[in-house]
Amino acid sequence: MSSVHDGVYGIIQYGSPDNSVSAQERALYTLPSSKSITDINQRLYDMRTSNDIVKGPEGLDVQGFTYIEHKSALSGEDWFVGNNVIDIYMPEVIDLICKATGAKRAVVDSIAFRRRVASEEEERNVPHRRGDKHDQAMSKLTRDTVRVPGRDVKDSVPPNRMVHVDYSLKGLRAMVRLGRKDILDAANPVIDAEDRGENPRYACYSVWRPLKTIERDPLVVLDWRATNNSELVPYVGRVLSGITPNGEYIRESFTHDPPKMPQNHRWYWMPYQQPNEVLILKFADTAAGELGEKNAHIAACCAHAAARIAGSEGLPPRESIECRIIAFWE
Repeated sequence: MSSVHDGVYGIIQYGSPDNSVSAQERALYTLPSSKSITDINQRLYDMRTSNDIVKGPEGLDVQGFTYIEHKSALSGEDWFVGNNVIDIYMPEVIDLICKATGAKRAVVDSIAFRRRVASEEEERNVPHRRGDKHDQAMSKLTRDTVRVPGRDVKDSVPPNRMVHVDYSLKGLRAMVRLGRKDILDAANPVIDAEDRGENPRYACYSVWRPLKTIERDPLVVLDWRATNNSELVPYVGRVLSGITPNGEYIRESFTHDPPKMPQNHRWYWMPYQQPNEVLILKFADTAAGELGEKNAHIAACCAHAAARIAGSEGLPPRESIECRIIAFWE
């Protein structure tokens, strides 16, 4: 089945990280700057109507992403009231992921709202430095509970245009050991199994939901089967820890070099995505290995970005909520 939206193109941004400024020199939660930034106009395929992807939960292990119809108990301004996100939405996401993946249990790493457009400095990916105002503000955040930034628009996160994967498998393994005590407690059985030389399965996902109909800067996702592993480039950054003596640790993620053959990429989106259309994408999975070397039949990760669609620049900012969650099968 074809879609009227299959002829849409979006600007996808790729960048090669400049690691000349080390993670220790950069502020908390700050990416390295880019040695180069390349914008490529790529065709976008409607995941609702495409016959080239697997629909439903099974798609997570085939192409690395899927969408699921799911209505939250929260809507409108309820999202920003008190502890609603923690008390109501977080249990919804845990239940959704366990049912979708067959995992026995899950624990949330972080939740964030995106409710504004990026500043010029953010668009140019100018990194903050250790000790600056951004670093000082980040260092004061709680280390022992789930943080929910962005209830206020000014504190929210803008869309990220650069193609990336938030955690590598190495980053996931560091996070379950060094992130927060409740995550460590949940992960202890699989950590013990890994220490014995076993390969227990656990994986990290993003559960991404619009708060309103998406009109600009849609999230676009790259089919794992069309990903050239050699073009995924690791980088590291400082993040907060509730476990280490100095209150932080180093976590690895991926960015994506400009592709040598962009015509081979298959980018998917959901035109005018609605709040009940939840997009789930995979960051890392021990069953697949870092880049699929353990099992080539299981998607290892899903590169993604916010695409720029021509003519949408003056439309209202995208409003969405992202929940990063670790699932355990043991």
